[in-house]
Amino acid sequence: MNQVCEVNIDSKIVKEIAKAYSTLDYVPKLRNLLNLVYPEKKTNKFCKLDLHKEINNLLLNSYEGEPILKYKLFKAFANRDVVAAYEIKVKNSRVDFLTVDDATTSFEIKSSLDNLTKLSKQSSDYVSAFDFNNIVIHERHLTKCLEIVPKSFGIITVDQDGYEIVRKPTFNKSTDPSEQLNLFWYDRCR
Repeated sequence: MNQVCEVNIDSKIVKEIAKAYSTLDYVPKLRNLLNLVYPEKKTNKFCKLDLHKEINNLLLNSYEGEPILKYKLFKAFANRDVVAAYEIKVKNSRVDFLTVDDATTSFEIKSSLDNLTKLSKQSSDYVSAFDFNNIVIHERHLTKCLEIVPKSFGIITVDQDGYEIVRKPTFNKSTDPSEQLNLFWYDRCR
């Protein structure tokens, strides 16, 4: 694959690309998106697959939004013997990522681009449904997060360099069995 060279990338442009990009896009749109970042590079020789690879690499390395954190969570669990899901309704919230094996575990993601306005309500909803709960946050949210989430929640901070487990989750004794069963109803997944 012909990789474009590394350049300093404007985070606002990367954010625009993240919003506009779709895996279903055609070659002209993919070239236009890449040309926002690499205007001096000619992408004319890139096939559709190479264009997608370039954009994906750009986003993985330069974008700090929720989709990237979801992808990294997926990768962390990809080779484990668990059932995992994205965006499942829990009461009046939507958990970003969950796993089910011997226990149910939630992961709520708050990227550097997010705010924490709904976190109190979300964590309250998740306590009713999951044996273990985690918040995956950009390090800039740590102080505020510690004030909001219950002490039983695990806290994982992330940045471009990796992650740090600030606190491991403890077993939640407040689950509601009917709320746990509701996670698996088809209508709740829509």
